[in-house]
Amino acid sequence: MGERIFFAIAAFGAISSAVAVITLRNPFRAAFALIVALLSVALVFLLQRAPFVATIQVIVYAGAIVVLFLFVIAYLGDRPPTLGPDPLVRYQVFGWLAIIGLGFEGF
Repeated sequence: MGERIFFAIAAFGAISSAVAVITLRNPFRAAFALIVALLSVALVFLLQRAPFVATIQVIVYAGAIVVLFLFVIAYLGDRPPTLGPDPLVRYQVFGWLAIIGLGFEGF
């Protein structure tokens, strides 16, 4: 019974922090929410008796990938949005033609 409760807590933590990753506007907070999501998934792997996969989850994803994300976020910094006309608006027709073509390709 206790294992199910821990699984529910870990699953709720993974889902709620994953939602926070895509809804937070501050990139550092979103990266921290990503770390929490990855650690929650590692806890789910531990509860499913897969310690190797949980260890790889923490080392590779929560350790290396998120550190790379944080480095890029810190390197780029906080840039103000550019105001003015969109320089890619003239290519919008080609995008719509590609979407229509892919739609016909699906049939």
